[in-house]
Amino acid sequence: MYAEVRISKSIIIFAVSISLMMFASYGLKAQRLAVSTNTLEYLVLSPNIEVEFALTHHHTLSLNGSIAPWNVSKKYSISHMSVSPEWKYWLKLPFYGHYFGANLKYSVYDIFWNSNKIEGNIFSIGPTYGYSFIIGKKWNLVPNFGIGAGVDFRAGAPRIVPIVTKFGLNIQMVVR
Repeated sequence: MYAEVRISKSIIIFAVSISLMMFASYGLKAQRLAVSTNTLEYLVLSPNIEVEFALTHHHTLSLNGSIAPWNVSKKYSISHMSVSPEWKYWLKLPFYGHYFGANLKYSVYDIFWNSNKIEGNIFSIGPTYGYSFIIGKKWNLVPNFGIGAGVDFRAGAPRIVPIVTKFGLNIQMVVR
């Protein structure tokens, strides 16, 4: 029940964050906006969305969120929620070519298999890299990767752990 309450609060935080991102970009005429999803996360049944907007000719800011509240069986369940803001520096133009970035990530997780249960929170930070391939007039394919360090709060005992902060193959729609 404790994990369900945390997940419910996390869903509210996620929804508010996405709404703020959308309203922050509303009405800015020179700004470009992109919405994407990480296709690799769907392999583990984790729906996700990323909203990204251009700040300048080389900088973008994005907010990514994913959630997986699934109970697979009585012996196995995995639920998690994560929110991740990211700043990106594009070498050419936003949403085209190489980028380097930095992201923060907050995740809540609850994993149960057989009689083992692991639940906790993790905060992480790290550099990211990606490349945006243009595959259509408004569509991009963006492989990306990030590594970093995280502070894992499991049963109240924080510890620093290495972590993959980002790993994906995003399908992105650019709105001009």
